[in-house]
Amino acid sequence: MAKQVLDIKAGKGMTTSQSNEFLRNANGGERLKRWSGNYDSTREHLNFEIKKGGVICEVDKKTSVPKRIKMLLEERKIWDPNRGRDPPFFRTVANIILGGSRDQMHRLAFGDQMVNLKKGADNSNIVRHPEIEEWAKDMYKFVCERFGEQNIASFIVHLDETNPHVHCTMLPITENNKFSWKSYFGELKTDGLRIYSSLHNDIAKINQKYGLERGDRISETGARHRSTEEYHAELREKLMSENEQLSQTIEGQQAVIREQRATLSGLEKDIKHATARFKALQTMIANLESKKNRLLEEVEQLKRDRDSGKISAEEAKIRLDR
Repeated sequence: MAKQVLDIKAGKGMTTSQSNEFLRNANGGERLKRWSGNYDSTREHLNFEIKKGGVICEVDKKTSVPKRIKMLLEERKIWDPNRGRDPPFFRTVANIILGGSRDQMHRLAFGDQMVNLKKGADNSNIVRHPEIEEWAKDMYKFVCERFGEQNIASFIVHLDETNPHVHCTMLPITENNKFSWKSYFGELKTDGLRIYSSLHNDIAKINQKYGLERGDRISETGARHRSTEEYHAELREKLMSENEQLSQTIEGQQAVIREQRATLSGLEKDIKHATARFKALQTMIANLESKKNRLLEEVEQLKRDRDSGKISAEEAKIRLDR
């Protein structure tokens, strides 16, 4: 079976840049150019978000995630402990990513439709499969039951990247309206690993019906989650390595082309010289054939002169030998 993905990272707020990326607020320019390598703009219309009550909606680009957080806190009259702090100190945001192995997530999102993942490909004809909506609603329900629907600031599903996934922005606020990361996720040195393992186990029960199973335990594999910065650094390193290999391949091909051009140039010179020699030989043969015909006519005339007695046989022989 394919593996599920559940990744939770602590944040000390939400930046406008993060929000723009979640909502796909590129507005052209350098930001759109920077995103073009990661997102397929012809599939952006397939993205959606889930709002209160598990209702599926188009992505609300007008209301940024920081503004949603602010509205949520104001509505519940909760003080942001990072307000006025520069840099912020408290962990007030849980950035949750939900997903799974790419092939299975593609089947959930697109069914049997073939998505062209090459950069610049046109996938505007792809339609959203209803099963991805059911999966997303079940994931939303899980987060609501575990952390409280009132604490979800945004729940956005991206279908325009290589692998469909959810970006959930959750505020770790307790029942007494206080921020407390430890209350939900503990601390890694104490009970954090147990809590994370429990989350993976519980969500695996839901994912099972969607063809996704729990991944191997980190304690067994030694694997670790990579930060976005680490992922992009590894991606840049991979791209640089691939570009270097491609550059070497191109240089090798260019050397072969130069060698082949030199060979072709030499062959063209040989052909030109051979053609000139051939024409000279044709002219020589034509001249020799003309001379041969002239001499044959002279021989026949001498024979006639000899036979008619115009010249003696002795003189005819001398002239024929000559």
